[in-house]
Amino acid sequence: WFGKGESLAKLQRNEEAIAAYEKAIAIKPDSYDAWHHLGTALSELKRYEEAMAAYDQAIAIKPENAEAWRDRVAIISELKQDTHGNESGEKETEVKPNSVVPNS
Repeated sequence: WFGKGESLAKLQRNEEAIAAYEKAIAIKPDSYDAWHHLGTALSELKRYEEAMAAYDQAIAIKPENAEAWRDRVAIISELKQDTHGNESGEKETEVKPNSVVPNS
């Protein structure tokens, strides 16, 4: 299901990709990649609150992975929640010092 989700996302068929990622998560709830890609597909559809929740799940699984932190910061920027964005940006820098955090 994860692979199918990736293929659908590449075709910009994000609604279908979301359904595939959700099926992958139902099978393997601790899949960082499925949660992270689910967040990305949701973000593409501007479903930012849902994307944030997906990124939070990915972060809970692999808090050391700066990718989900970076994407979470971008969502916060979209939601214009600067207070939380700064906190997430600091954590991303702590995890991956060379990463670029978007300015809020």
